[in-house]
Amino acid sequence: MKEQVLTSPFVSKEFLNLAYNFSDSDKQLFNNCVINNKVVSNTGNRDFIDYRPEIAFTNEELHKNNVEKVMLDSLHYFQIKDGLSNLHYKEAVIFRW
Repeated sequence: MKEQVLTSPFVSKEFLNLAYNFSDSDKQLFNNCVINNKVVSNTGNRDFIDYRPEIAFTNEELHKNNVEKVMLDSLHYFQIKDGLSNLHYKEAVIFRW
């Protein structure tokens, strides 16, 4: 499953940039995600994107961009596990929409 997710065209930088171009222009691009109102979220609408890229940012990057919250959807277990291991955080809440 991991290889299928990571080699999907939906997680390529090129595809995510295209998805960003069709999204609201007030959002700032950030490591294959977007920042809007101090919240990091996924690039592109879940209705059109089957897989999400890995969590690839650090606490320093979050602080530098004044991020207060990270809200990502549709991640697989390995993405959550690997992504959280790179971050220092007070709380991690994982729920199903």
